Amino acid sequence: MKFLTKVLAKQGHDPAKIDKPNSSGQGFHPDHADHPFHTILEKHGYEYSHSTPVTHGKDKRVHHAYKKGSLPRDYLVGVYPNDQGKWVFEAHKGGSGSRYMGNNPDQLDKYLKGLAKRTKK
Repeated sequence: MKFLTKVLAKQGHDPAKIDKPNSSGQGFHPDHADHPFHTILEKHGYEYSHSTPVTHGKDKRVHHAYKKGSLPRDYLVGVYPNDQGKWVFEAHKGGSGSRYMGNNPDQLDKYLKGLAKRTKK
């Protein structure tokens, strides 16, 4: 087991804790709110959707997915630890759509404010 995987397991984001995973390993992770972006996502109306174990080289990390009901279903925000164990976010419109990545809650807040203006009908 790699060092990063051990660190993340101690932080409570152990892939083995995903409850009732489907065939892709996706399911509910009890520690999904334990990262620096959760409060910002809730502030903008995003809800936790699911968690997925993702292999990064020799490490397995948990990616938490959030979506907002009022936006088209392919607008998502993923939150996961990078190679240094720091939390990052990736906001994207599904498929080959645009992506915006960052590692700071203020960046995410600014992006989601702008997205709300751009998608307003």
